[in-house]
Amino acid sequence: MTRRKRGFLRMKRKTPLVILSVAKNPEKPKNQVLSSAKLTISYHLTCYIKSMKKAYTYILFSKRNGTLYVGVTSDLIKRIWEHKNHVVKGFTQKYIVDKLGYYEVFDDIYDAIVREKQIKGMLRAKKIALIEKSNPTWRDLSDDLQ
Repeated sequence: MTRRKRGFLRMKRKTPLVILSVAKNPEKPKNQVLSSAKLTISYHLTCYIKSMKKAYTYILFSKRNGTLYVGVTSDLIKRIWEHKNHVVKGFTQKYIVDKLGYYEVFDDIYDAIVREKQIKGMLRAKKIALIEKSNPTWRDLSDDLQ
């Protein structure tokens, strides 16, 4: 029902969809019932736009200039909670990397993944510079998230 194909969600819809389109005068939208082909495309676009979430790329640290971890998520608060409570076994649990030092917000998960790969490819000194640029005291930024 929600399989992804070429950036759009594929969904079956049985009821017709009425799209509000804006004419030359943006203050007076008019209702249009579209043909089935246009309806399908419009519906997929509408579902795709509604399903978009914020995405986050983040850097965790264990202590100042300690072990670093770079990750990506669509729910930063939940993911940080998982790191702090060692819900998922792995690197962050083994090396007690649980303090949020830096994060970036994206509208698209693909952009966040690209940025994660860029940060992972950086030298350690550049990662530390990223943290110190926005968080010079190395405090845990997860306390500010709500």
